[in-house]
Amino acid sequence: MWPALSILSFFVGGVLLLLVSVSLFDTKRDIKTSIFFLAILSISGVQRVIFGLSSFKILGTFANPFEQSLLFAFFIPPIYYLFFEGLLHQQISRKNLPLHFGLSLLIVSLSVGLDWSKSINQTVFLVYSTGYIGRLIYLVWTSFAKRKSQREQLYYKSIRVWAYLMMVAFLLIYAFANFIYGKALEDTEEKVLGEFYGLTSFLWLFICFYLLRNPRILYGELRLLEHINEIVPEEIAIWRSKKRGQTSAQDLGVEKQIAPRVESLLFALKNMEQAWSEELLEVPSLKSLSFQLDCPQSHVKYLFKYYGNFSFGEYVNVLRINYSITLIRKGYLLTHTIDSLSKKTLFVSGNTFYLNFKKLTGESPSEYHAHLQLEKRSVGGD
Repeated sequence: MWPALSILSFFVGGVLLLLVSVSLFDTKRDIKTSIFFLAILSISGVQRVIFGLSSFKILGTFANPFEQSLLFAFFIPPIYYLFFEGLLHQQISRKNLPLHFGLSLLIVSLSVGLDWSKSINQTVFLVYSTGYIGRLIYLVWTSFAKRKSQREQLYYKSIRVWAYLMMVAFLLIYAFANFIYGKALEDTEEKVLGEFYGLTSFLWLFICFYLLRNPRILYGELRLLEHINEIVPEEIAIWRSKKRGQTSAQDLGVEKQIAPRVESLLFALKNMEQAWSEELLEVPSLKSLSFQLDCPQSHVKYLFKYYGNFSFGEYVNVLRINYSITLIRKGYLLTHTIDSLSKKTLFVSGNTFYLNFKKLTGESPSEYHAHLQLEKRSVGGD
């Protein structure tokens, strides 16, 4: 293996372990659904760091456990599959865990007990990993093809690129792993592992770059809300990134039910609100929000009570004002009156629109429009 690839492999492994550490420090993260994602990053990181240290002769006489046998590879496909199950379904079936890892353990035990040759191990791994590839493709296809609720559609839209990226990564790792297993018939484990880590380090480097560009994957949707509220100052921040106060006794039951879904529900709401800020044909009701989010109305009320900056009654007015801000920024008041804008944004009267706009933005619609035009002229003049 070229020294440059050893250095790259070691560097990528260190970055992966750093990302795991950052993610683990996030106390809001749902570890139950992301445990296999963190496991993938940890395993890939540890493998590359240990191999790098071994290549540089830093570990002395330390025997790299990954060089002793390639049988550990049998535990990788179920970890990837369970990662996708958690990503796509937002939950992992615990009853199937013994089946997944029990099968891996059985194959490894048979290999050791019956002293299988390298060629038999290669054939078994090819069949075994191909079976998981088929299951994975079916899982992804059914998840994207059979979604129903608005909340599910918004969620899948938000993770689509990440899911496809990881599926491509898994397919490439599957191809590399079987290629390396085949080469192990002729070369030493150290040499083939070096080639494997070198080839896949380019892939993991790209994934690291994608994770850094999309921190929501590491930090969760609540952290993304903070980012959105910072980069869109012209809109009014509706949701909080942290829960407000202690949960009252009467809400403890609802909190237990909604806790695993809080981040995804808030993220779905934010996606809907962004669409409504572009075109608001009717204001939502609690019932319609409950239907679109595919959850009980009590869960929606919980979100407003503990994560909202406004009551639901104020919320519908905020949606109208955010829509009016979008229209003003697009030049609506250059050709229309403020009264027309109030009707366009579904207010019952111009006075109600004026009072809500002033209350939420600190300026009247005409003042906001004037400041916006002044800002544009200033930028144009520069």
